[in-house]
Amino acid sequence: MKKVLKWIGIALASIAALVGIIFAVVSFLTRDAMAVLNQELAALRSGNTEQAYSAYTTSGFRNKLSLYAFQNLVKEYPILTTNTKLFLSYKKISSFQGAKVVSVGGTLSDSSGAREDFEAQLLQENGQWKIQYMLVSNTR
Repeated sequence: MKKVLKWIGIALASIAALVGIIFAVVSFLTRDAMAVLNQELAALRSGNTEQAYSAYTTSGFRNKLSLYAFQNLVKEYPILTTNTKLFLSYKKISSFQGAKVVSVGGTLSDSSGAREDFEAQLLQENGQWKIQYMLVSNTR
């Protein structure tokens, strides 16, 4: 019986180590994309929607959504300018038409307790990570 418990303990420790390694690898591989997303949110918090729009979004994003429409979107979802925390429930790495893609999802929250579901997809454009789309949905 002690041998069985020992092997179960070893198996559980191995699984935990594997999960930790996978988490570390995904975090490492997505760090540059996450830096861009954090810069986007910081620009929005500081009221600089033009920078958030022009510096951190893909040309495809800008072709589909004008600066004016982007500014209206930010006004429609104040959590984009008041957020204090982004809690991610998932990160996914994939590729699309040969480009690396990072998809994330979770919750944006602010100091008043407001929370909104948040999703974003980033891809590399000309060697730099840019936001392809963002989705905010009300969770109240």
